Amino acid sequence: MVVASRNPTTTAVATFVHGTTLADLPGPVVHAARRSLLDSIGCALGGVATPLHARLVQALDLEGGNGPATTVGGAFAGTAGSVALINAVSINALDYDDTYEDGTNPMSHPGSSTVGALLAMASTRPLLTLGDLVTATAVGYETVIRIARAVQPSQERRDMVWGLGPHQVFGSAAVAARLLSLDLDATIGCLGLAGVHTSVPSVWAAAGWLKDAVGWPAMTGVLAGHLAAAGFSAPTRILDGRRSYYATVASDRYRPELITEGLGGRWLMTEMSFKPYPACRWIHPVLDALVAMRDGAGVAAADVASVEIAGFWELEKLFLRYRPADLVDAQFSLPYTCAQVLLGTSPGPAWFTEAMLHDEEVATLAARVTVVTDPEVEARRKVDPSHLGATVTLKSTDGRRLQEFRAIGHGHPTEPMTDAELQVKFQVLATPILGSDRAGALASSIMGSDLGESAAPLMDAITGRRPT
Repeated sequence: MVVASRNPTTTAVATFVHGTTLADLPGPVVHAARRSLLDSIGCALGGVATPLHARLVQALDLEGGNGPATTVGGAFAGTAGSVALINAVSINALDYDDTYEDGTNPMSHPGSSTVGALLAMASTRPLLTLGDLVTATAVGYETVIRIARAVQPSQERRDMVWGLGPHQVFGSAAVAARLLSLDLDATIGCLGLAGVHTSVPSVWAAAGWLKDAVGWPAMTGVLAGHLAAAGFSAPTRILDGRRSYYATVASDRYRPELITEGLGGRWLMTEMSFKPYPACRWIHPVLDALVAMRDGAGVAAADVASVEIAGFWELEKLFLRYRPADLVDAQFSLPYTCAQVLLGTSPGPAWFTEAMLHDEEVATLAARVTVVTDPEVEARRKVDPSHLGATVTLKSTDGRRLQEFRAIGHGHPTEPMTDAELQVKFQVLATPILGSDRAGALASSIMGSDLGESAAPLMDAITGRRPT
């Protein structure tokens, strides 16, 4: 029985997760949820062709498959939890997935864990409608975003330990609670079980292919839902008190009012950022500046003598991989991604083919990129941690000197990607798996089909199943 005086924040979130209906979603929220589904499903289909997906399927095959749920692309069938893990890693595999940003500082990749879990559970539920998927997406995203904001640490703590993945467990838990039709008490338990068993935060050590460990939160949220549905005893105050979730993820401050203020009225998930490049979001302002120089001044790759970047300290200390070993290294390599932009390579999987990773023209161009820390940027960050701007100076072989400062990457809510841009991105990612016609039809269905229509045809297309 719920006693909200002991756990007001947890109860408020559980009530929102449990009670929100499609009728409660304003039109802009429905549209935002469609965009998020489109982008995450596209990223998942793009991720299917990566070594991350292949190795994860190989590993889970060793544990035994043949469960009721099916992954995006159809390569693995297993439990909903294991499929959620694979889906989430696939969505994040190209580092092309959405972000929610505090100003310009990413604090979450909601789509990977939330939509990864949603697609896993939806693959076993043929009676769902598109409206059910949209509602679960909106509720899952909103839950993740609000908790992420509330546990955001100080800049000093963030420089030492932080992670985008751990709090995403609440998005997958919200999805699980909804699709399992948990009552309010069980929803509280689901959130509690998810929160105490999520992945650990990063300590800025090399994380390998796990990156922000978005897969484990997706799996954990689904398992928490099933445990709660089975009546498993669970924590009931995961978002309340001094020993609540924020301490689990090593944050040094907690602002629970940021979770509940305007909950169900103001929808923060309409303020998502989408990526035009498959690379860490911190790199995007630099890449935008180079695109502007390349296209505006007609600078060809062969004309580039040097590229000098002055920005925040992480660009210099964490992103200088001149010869990345694999696609994940490349996603976090400022020189490598700059070279891709200057060469005009179409953003997407083409950036990370084996041939491209070992291309000498790419390596030669990347070697012309240098990065330094700008003291003015760092001074501003002490006042505003979201200030992540960079100045890019390009010198050409014919003596031209072009310079541009960028603080915000294209795709940020103040400079959003259009629906048309998102559909082009989806087409590039989905066509190698589905073919051009099926990819186009799937995008049209996600963005335009009536919300009362069955989601089964959409799930059949995503998982590669034959319609029944």
